[in-house]
Amino acid sequence: MNIIDLGVRCMFTYIELSNFKSFGNIRFDFRKNKKQYKKFIAIYGENGSGKSNFVSAIELLSHTVTSFVNIKHIKQLRMMLRLKISKMQN
Repeated sequence: MNIIDLGVRCMFTYIELSNFKSFGNIRFDFRKNKKQYKKFIAIYGENGSGKSNFVSAIELLSHTVTSFVNIKHIKQLRMMLRLKISKMQN
C-alpha cells in the first residue's frame, strides 16, 4: 500500500491484499503511470465478485491510516506539553 499525504486528506495509489476475505493475493493499482494517478475509479462486477469485500478493505485501511495520524498527533501534543512544562520549570 502506498499513501500520498495531502495534508488533511490522503490518497491510496494502490492496494495489495493477501488472503483478505474472498481475495487471495491481488493488487489494485490506481495509477495511470508512475507519476500520474487516476482521478476516478469505478467498482463494478457480478454479484459475489468481491465488490463489498474490496470496499471493506478500503474501509479497514482508512481506519488504520486515521489511527496512525491520531498517534502522530498525540506524540506531537506530548512533545509540546513537555516543552511547556520544561520552560515553566526553568
